[in-house]
Amino acid sequence: KVRQAYDRTNINELKKEYGIKTDKNFIYVGRLLELKNLVRLLEAFQQLNTTEWGLLLVGDGEDKDRILNFVKKHQLQNVHFIPAQPWQEVPRFMTLANVLVLPSYSEAWGLVVNEAMTCGKAVIVSTRCGCYPDLVQEGINGFTFDPFEVDQLKNSMDYFLKNPDKLNQFGVESEKIIAEYRPEVVAKDMLSGFRKVCTK
Repeated sequence: KVRQAYDRTNINELKKEYGIKTDKNFIYVGRLLELKNLVRLLEAFQQLNTTEWGLLLVGDGEDKDRILNFVKKHQLQNVHFIPAQPWQEVPRFMTLANVLVLPSYSEAWGLVVNEAMTCGKAVIVSTRCGCYPDLVQEGINGFTFDPFEVDQLKNSMDYFLKNPDKLNQFGVESEKIIAEYRPEVVAKDMLSGFRKVCTK
């Protein structure tokens, strides 16, 4: 369903609806909370000093005013705020992006990484997110970083500015990796495990 919603989205209509003019974008999807480390994400984006890439922040939360004030104070261009979306709508917004960034200080897993990879996106994920050892293959489908180190995050983002030709390749690898986590694959592995235990 995630990929189906992604594939049937009209990208041009969505860009027009939200006033997005950049063709390449980083995206964050989730609550706007201090725990999500979004000010450091903005600091990293600011250091990129690019007019060709945008940053999409999809969500709402109690830290929104502080984030908005940072954007205004530093006059950041091409940062777009999109209201929180029901989970089934998230794939539509993935069509606007090239790279998902999940910069959280703490995250039990980070299901949005699964969703982004299903949509064929490169990912940049904090090492405080539970999913990173399983889903992120360094330099293959994305990068990991210490969420307290802005330079690490900036360098990971900058890689895609300098190597836009790698975006598709990373996305293809993301799809391959996440395919192993499809429900039917997991169920098959679990069944195989149960059978081994029961036959001992």
